[in-house]
Amino acid sequence: MTLQLELKLLEGRYALARLPPGSGVPPWMGGRFAVAVFSNRGLTVVSEESAVPQKVTAQRGFRCLQIVGEFAIASVGVVAAAVGPIAAAGISLFVHSTWETDFILVREEDLAQATRALSDAGHKLVGIDRTL
Repeated sequence: MTLQLELKLLEGRYALARLPPGSGVPPWMGGRFAVAVFSNRGLTVVSEESAVPQKVTAQRGFRCLQIVGEFAIASVGVVAAAVGPIAAAGISLFVHSTWETDFILVREEDLAQATRALSDAGHKLVGIDRTL
């Protein structure tokens, strides 16, 4: 049985920024949803698009869907249930998980198709304009 989830669209647009290895968390990072992932190849930052300086290497124009509710950190199938329909529709996505829930970023031009795929899979969408 596939999980039936509730997802909501966060306000605003987001950017994925790339900073060099050894970078610290930038002072501009923040907002309703932000992520910093450090690796030996660099720092990837997700932040509100308006906060990311133009001089920073970034891909802009993402929208963020949040899975509503809290799930145990060892819950099985939550991310798969959400990203499966989007991936099956041929849409590229980025997923970030927190202790409480998960966030899915898709390009703004793919948002309508992504939300349609989620709805068709039986998921409930809140805060999303159905005219997308």
